[in-house]
Amino acid sequence: MTQSDTVSPGNHCIFCGALATVTGIPRHSPGCVHMIDRHSFTNSERKSAVCAQLWLFKYGFRLRSGRKSKALILGSAWHELMSTWWKLKGKHTLDRWQACRATADILFADLEKDVEVGFDLHNPVKISLEVLSDMRALLGGMLRGYEACFGNDDSLTMVADELVLGHHTISVKGHAGVSMVMGKVDKILVDSYGQHWIGEHKTSSSGLDDWRSKNGYDPQAPTYAWLIKQSMGIDVVGVCYDLAFKGQPPKPEQFKVVAKGARLSKQLPAHCTAHALLTAIRFHGFDVDDVGWYNEKVTELQNRPDKFFRREFVRFQAGAVERVGLELHSEASRLRGYQRRVDNALQDWQDTHRSKDWRPKVAGVLAQVSHHYPRNASACVNQWGRRCSFIDLCRYQSIDSLDGLEQIPTKHRELIDETQCTCAASDTMFLDPTYTVKMIRGEDIVDLCMVCGKDRKPLLQPTTTAGNTTT
Repeated sequence: MTQSDTVSPGNHCIFCGALATVTGIPRHSPGCVHMIDRHSFTNSERKSAVCAQLWLFKYGFRLRSGRKSKALILGSAWHELMSTWWKLKGKHTLDRWQACRATADILFADLEKDVEVGFDLHNPVKISLEVLSDMRALLGGMLRGYEACFGNDDSLTMVADELVLGHHTISVKGHAGVSMVMGKVDKILVDSYGQHWIGEHKTSSSGLDDWRSKNGYDPQAPTYAWLIKQSMGIDVVGVCYDLAFKGQPPKPEQFKVVAKGARLSKQLPAHCTAHALLTAIRFHGFDVDDVGWYNEKVTELQNRPDKFFRREFVRFQAGAVERVGLELHSEASRLRGYQRRVDNALQDWQDTHRSKDWRPKVAGVLAQVSHHYPRNASACVNQWGRRCSFIDLCRYQSIDSLDGLEQIPTKHRELIDETQCTCAASDTMFLDPTYTVKMIRGEDIVDLCMVCGKDRKPLLQPTTTAGNTTT
């Protein structure tokens, strides 16, 4: 057997378990009757494929915007903090706070080393140190509010965190498909009745009241439920949305006092809470009983839904998870066709050109295959009113319109981060069928790589203590 024919521990046929070679595009070994190419996709890729041109840019060519938005940085940081917080749920509040502070130290130290890089090396961002300082203060306020809301809630227990899962699609007749569905589940939670829920952390800058109308129909959660059922044999009853508003209650000095100085103005600052109003009343030297409407407003604010944190449990309807599974199998065929066409075009270009620069390659291949990937104008602006980051490339399709974009090494970057073991850094992450996921019961957490089964690098190293963190 030559070096090019060597096999990797996790490269097995998803049907019969035969070892596959790693020559060129991973194929199954000559001894395997299933001579097919491996193909994987995620729910995010499936959503992007609503516009075939968007899929071509984002997954066919693996292009991304050269800068990450501040909102995305803050959302990613919040996920990291929530991962640390939940791992220490049940411990003393001070322990959780110190561990989260240590996590923030690591995240923001990476950001502050080079403000043009950020903590995701594949997607740099230019951001000032002042903005970073404000962002850290905001996260601290959000964490204190989250602790106040849910710190004493013992009705949920986390049994898995940031778990990467994969499984081949299954047809309506129960046959295994060619493609693999991949995903990274935020959390798997168990309630006091023993029911399993998917935990999803979501942040919003527009308030929580209209969050459901904008995000409640995303098939991501049922897709994850299907993956959990197929890979781990666990029936998930629904999804628990942990919603956090990216803001803070007004400070006492933001409240205005009427001209005569007799009371606070009835025009309260935005995002006012009962606690913030009471604090402001005392800060300005008043008593809550001095003015009649104080008590009425405090009571009204106390009875309103929380402006900053909300936990919503949404049960799956009967058959919803199974329906998503069948949709994934059907969708896989279309995505494989998309991938095959662009791969062939890229290979043809590579065979006839010597340049290693990705920009002329993308521009040249785009001119050949773009008409096979029709545009969908309804996808140019998303539900938050933001324009597609590829809108100029879609319009002009020239090498100049590639400015501000970069080509990343893997199309499924969301499945690869520094908490994963090194074997996961590949476009073809396929589960070894001989590996059985072992659900760790009790207080332990499932924290295993779903490709090789090895322990993943922990978020906080054992040497990290509260004593060596900074404020």
